[in-house]
Amino acid sequence: MCKKFLFGVILTALVCMTACSDSDTEVSETSVTTAEESVSAAEQTTVAETETEAVITTADNQPETFSICGNEYTAENIFITIDGNSLTEADKENIRRMEKLSAVSIENPNVQLVEMFAEDPEVTKIELVKFDGDISEYLDALKSFDIVSIDALRYSGKDSALIYSELSEASVKYEKSSDRLWELPTDGIALSSSVCVLPNGKENFDTYWTLPDELIIGIDNFTDSSQALEKLELFYLNGDGDKPVSFKNGESFLTPEITVSAHGEAEFKLDGNMFDYQNAENGVYKARLTFESDTAEAEFVIANSDGSEFFTEEQRKMLDKTYELSRKYFYDLWIYSNCWGNPREQTDISDESVKTLCECYTYDYVVNHTDRFYINGDGSLNDVSGDRGGSYVYVGTLFSPVFISGERVDFKTTVINFHGDNPYFVWFEEFNYRMIKTDDGWRFDKFQLWY
Repeated sequence: MCKKFLFGVILTALVCMTACSDSDTEVSETSVTTAEESVSAAEQTTVAETETEAVITTADNQPETFSICGNEYTAENIFITIDGNSLTEADKENIRRMEKLSAVSIENPNVQLVEMFAEDPEVTKIELVKFDGDISEYLDALKSFDIVSIDALRYSGKDSALIYSELSEASVKYEKSSDRLWELPTDGIALSSSVCVLPNGKENFDTYWTLPDELIIGIDNFTDSSQALEKLELFYLNGDGDKPVSFKNGESFLTPEITVSAHGEAEFKLDGNMFDYQNAENGVYKARLTFESDTAEAEFVIANSDGSEFFTEEQRKMLDKTYELSRKYFYDLWIYSNCWGNPREQTDISDESVKTLCECYTYDYVVNHTDRFYINGDGSLNDVSGDRGGSYVYVGTLFSPVFISGERVDFKTTVINFHGDNPYFVWFEEFNYRMIKTDDGWRFDKFQLWY
């Protein structure tokens, strides 16, 4: 079976460390006469008091540290990471001692934890890691945050629809967790598939890679017995949940004559005689293969286009213009951005810079979010386009409408990623956007870079 491997992502992390040094002062005294000894004793008492005060002052300058889920923090920290499975009452008390907390990352979250941070108006950014709950139970609390990142163990089209319709005011990132990136299968049946199918050719999609026009599924049997394929099903992952998809013969499943030997492999191609790719809806799909003693699934995307047909010509031009401008002056609003842990000094933005940004953003967005742009000390915009680099896992982006009216357009992007070192793993990231009609034309008041 043929599998294509690509280079993996090279992630870099910047760590800022501060070092404090203490200086000690030595005092020597010499006694000559009794009177002098009295004076000396008094002086020594004064010196001792001075040294004690110095010690107290030095101690006051050293911020007190305390532990939260095994990590050390001070009351001055603005960002913490916690684990919902190991958080203690003592940890919660220490969280309440933090004076400048504005961003939190919660691994294994629960509703009560999210609600606790939602009650703090200073906490405006939250990330849910290894999310495995019912998203509908979290939505009311998540509405309290400006930036929301959800790292889910399972991608759900239904959850996606809820998130972007309900959290319309927040900047949101929703993705399937990449925890399994380095985990290769060791037992059972495992599937690898085309990450993205382009029925009409790649000129209709933004991708660096040569992608197939039909679905190819690789099957690996890690069991000690042969496995016969009993049925193959397709599902479209949308707001209604996993929607079954029919094949050309009108049936809801196929029964290909495939038997995979013990510890063997096979390949299946879903060709155009079996499935109508040309009329398939854009979006994320799931192939489910049921064998004699196991069931396996693989996710993929069918893209007849990049999905941008719902934009008017003026809106599409504004999208392209905003993307290019943002690549130059804008940084990504992700939970692990260095800007979260080490906020840059704020500087007044110049009138000329405001004018430049207002060619794509609303005035209110620009003046209220200057911290999201790179600005020089003189208030001018700092061009940092050369710092973005590239991604070896990015395949392309699908646009999908969320809400459309004559005055406003809400939409999301689905970013398709895969990792060449693990052909069994594909994941998706989604971001939300809003464009509104102004006196000067369409402008964004919510925007994130998808690549």
